[in-house]
Amino acid sequence: YYVSKNKLGNGTFSSVYECKNKFTGSHYAAKMYKKRMVHGLEMMLQNEFQVLKRISRSHRNILALVDYFETSDKLYLITDIALGGELFDRIVKSNRGMVEPEIKEITTTIVSTVEYLHSCNIVHRDLKTENILFQSRDTSNGSDILLADFGLARILQTGEKLYDRSGTLSYMAPEMINRVGYTKSVDVWAIGVIVYFMSCGYFPFDCETDQETMEAIRNVEYQFEPVDYWNNKSPELKDFIRTCLQKYNRQSCQELLRHPFLSDAVTESPTTLSSLSQQLRDSVSQLEHFKTQENSEGSSGLSSQSMSLAASSNGLSSKLSFIEKSRIDSLIAGVTLQGACCETPEQVSCFNTPLTSASVSR
Repeated sequence: YYVSKNKLGNGTFSSVYECKNKFTGSHYAAKMYKKRMVHGLEMMLQNEFQVLKRISRSHRNILALVDYFETSDKLYLITDIALGGELFDRIVKSNRGMVEPEIKEITTTIVSTVEYLHSCNIVHRDLKTENILFQSRDTSNGSDILLADFGLARILQTGEKLYDRSGTLSYMAPEMINRVGYTKSVDVWAIGVIVYFMSCGYFPFDCETDQETMEAIRNVEYQFEPVDYWNNKSPELKDFIRTCLQKYNRQSCQELLRHPFLSDAVTESPTTLSSLSQQLRDSVSQLEHFKTQENSEGSSGLSSQSMSLAASSNGLSSKLSFIEKSRIDSLIAGVTLQGACCETPEQVSCFNTPLTSASVSR
């Protein structure tokens, strides 16, 4: 890979750069960790790999782990690239909040994606607008989002509850603040905060101090104010927010998809992408067979049958995302599936810490 010197963004422990596969020309995002900065946080990184191993490439709206590599002092994760930036930035640019049809489309995709995570017994724990990315710069398509940053996500065992505070305060649910034991419903609360933020451009729980914010969350103290910010928002939208921001007996994501605010939206089953991807693999396998056959016959180019198959593969890509098309290009170029995907990402968690690394530790 060639890694650009220009940053796409910064995380708490990492920086993100654009990179290009030097064999295929396909562009990805390279998430770079400095080992000396994550010393002592190896378990967090290992946990992220475990989560990505379970869900990566299984849903079109989840940022996929494509590859990884390591140097003496840095660790790089290669993921899908999101050229459209963060949801946070779009909200800020919208002034008094986004228009309701766009809110509905984005919310439907978020809820559908989180519902898939929950069906895999995964709780994200850090849902926020900075972790919701857009695949393209096309502002008219609110369904092309990618859910990112699984560093705080957890795979729950049957009946397991979590007790630690995790994520960003403004998005934390009351049970997380109180450390009374919580499960996947904390993600539903965070969805309510996100939808509120999209609707008016500010947070429902945003006080002068962290202590005041925690008290407001504990008591579920928020209002749909100023009134002129909410006059053009439907009762269904407000009720959806109230449904998410319930202190007790919160609905599941599956139930939220049947809420009147979202019930008329069309969602795509994640299995659709899996089926299309399998067709793609089969097509590329046949294409490689034709190429090998022609090379043995001394042919200097692809046969019309091979070209037809390549065209069929390109036609299939129109049903997939922008990023999937990039992967198709890589496949046809003869590179390992999806840019040499990391099939066992847990192995990279064994990287050298500053205790054994030649690089200078902090």
